[in-house]
Amino acid sequence: MSVPGPAPGAISWPEKADPAEEARLAGEIVAGLMHPLRSAGPGQRRTYVVVPNPVPYARAQAAFLASLASEPVAPAGVRVLDLPEGGRAYAVDDQALLRRLIPEAFRLGPPELTFIAANLPSAPDAAGEAALIAPILRDQSDLAPGDIAGMHFDSGDLVERF
Repeated sequence: MSVPGPAPGAISWPEKADPAEEARLAGEIVAGLMHPLRSAGPGQRRTYVVVPNPVPYARAQAAFLASLASEPVAPAGVRVLDLPEGGRAYAVDDQALLRRLIPEAFRLGPPELTFIAANLPSAPDAAGEAALIAPILRDQSDLAPGDIAGMHFDSGDLVERF
């Protein structure tokens, strides 16, 4: 299935990007996530999720979590989701916060990162939200195609869109 937006390889995060380059690339990632999504419907909210590869990058994941703690709206604005099959994901509902977190994820996080934008039901708690995110990562989500978009990066390179 063809997914609209940047093709794999079209975005590459350099190891040492200056702030202007980071802002430009974060904007491209957010635009790529937003392009295929429809507006959140009644009873839905738009959620953005950062999923670091959990193993063997626990130290990098811990550094990423520590960087979230320094954000002005964290921890209330950032939800830590314990995924049912292990690992963690970090969810926010604010696109501006996502733009600030993307550079941190690349600077401090592991070499493999997945970014997801999804229209999720408004009510779930963190455990319910994690239960909705986990199937997305396995390509088994029940969400409608217009309610989910994602990008997977390996060593800074966009390698998959979904």
